[in-house]
Amino acid sequence: KYILPADEEERARLGRQHALIVHLFGDQLLPEEVELKEGDKVLDSGCGPGWWVLALAEQAPKGVDIQGFDIEPRLLPSSHPQNTQFTVHSMLDLSPTWSSTFTVAHQRLTLAALDWPGWQTTLHNLLRVLKPGGVLVLVDQARASWHLPDTAPVTTSIPYTHRLEILSERLFVAKNLLINCGERLPFLVREAGFEDVVVERRRASFGEGDGEGWRENALGVARGLKGPVLKAGAGFGLIHTEADWDDLMAHVEEE
Repeated sequence: KYILPADEEERARLGRQHALIVHLFGDQLLPEEVELKEGDKVLDSGCGPGWWVLALAEQAPKGVDIQGFDIEPRLLPSSHPQNTQFTVHSMLDLSPTWSSTFTVAHQRLTLAALDWPGWQTTLHNLLRVLKPGGVLVLVDQARASWHLPDTAPVTTSIPYTHRLEILSERLFVAKNLLINCGERLPFLVREAGFEDVVVERRRASFGEGDGEGWRENALGVARGLKGPVLKAGAGFGLIHTEADWDDLMAHVEEE
């Protein structure tokens, strides 16, 4: 169901997004209470180009093995350190040989890939492949929304951005994806059988500093939706051609 592209432009965007997310969490790849030791195995579910795996490989103690998998082989890195491994798998069908193997499992920003049953299956799979007492780290977003700050003049409007928001919501509905999966994850995680669930919230805003990076990232994601929107719902009655989409994105960027 994954709706974003798997090309070099997307690989580069995911790399920039990785840096933004890590900075958002205080430059930590894992929660402070998670301490890896020799012999531990770490899994990155839906790893994409493997940016998180490669970063953790530089920090992890000697003897820690890190494995990433993704359903899209074109995104996987062509070269990587000896303490890492990359394979092609679906989140919905993890190898039975992985049961009770990993100390830590990590999964990030898969809201564009899974519907409700898909999330349930994925979380049950991750619980199965974790060792007893293992840790699952999920990073995802609540409902994606573009709103003006409270300090904006009352005469300011962003009609094109709101149109993009409507198109995004209709695409997610058409694909049965959870656009607000971050809000539902605590329930889904507990339902799957995980215990000691901790929720940490971070806010990413557009503006100065990292805000400009988040703006560019949001625009990059939006550009990647052109094909799926035109194909899935014939533009959902709001756009009809690629030229319409390009014109919409030009106005969104201005706003």
